[in-house]
Amino acid sequence: MSGPRPLRRRVEHVDTDAAGVVHFTRYASLIETALLEDLEAMGVGTRLMSEHQLQPAVTELRMRYGAAARFPDRIEVRAGIDHVGGASWRVSGTVCRLPDHADTGPDHAGVGRDDADVWRDRADVWPDRTDAGVDRAGARAGMLLATGTLVMCLVNAADGTPAPLPAALRAALRAQLSEGRTDGRDR
Repeated sequence: MSGPRPLRRRVEHVDTDAAGVVHFTRYASLIETALLEDLEAMGVGTRLMSEHQLQPAVTELRMRYGAAARFPDRIEVRAGIDHVGGASWRVSGTVCRLPDHADTGPDHAGVGRDDADVWRDRADVWPDRTDAGVDRAGARAGMLLATGTLVMCLVNAADGTPAPLPAALRAALRAQLSEGRTDGRDR
């Protein structure tokens, strides 16, 4: 097992408000998505949960915001397991802006398009985003945008009552926890 993989993507218009700024609620969902994609890769994702008629639920959420992401920034989301209990687990994650030339993967439209062209094309919508704004955006590359901690559990799909973790999911979460963290934080 190679540990959590970063989720890389481009900020999409649906992630933003009318000014093109990512809505604050999206950061937590991005961390949750990064975790669920890791679980899918380990074979214990939403398909396993559905087989047990369970669904994931966030029971606690703590976020700290450092800067705003904007359409069409490229971002990287990392999520890792901090704790596994009998019926819940704790996830910590980060959202960072990537440099303009970073690849976000073949599945994302517009990855190869130059951001300066996007800003020039959208000058009518974002008049403060001129060529000087593009330089400012480039200087922001690699910036930490948000950190968060989510406590998650599983609930019965039928009635929403808490459910114990299936053995395969618990084992996968603990395996990810035992691989250690590379960001210097305690587990």
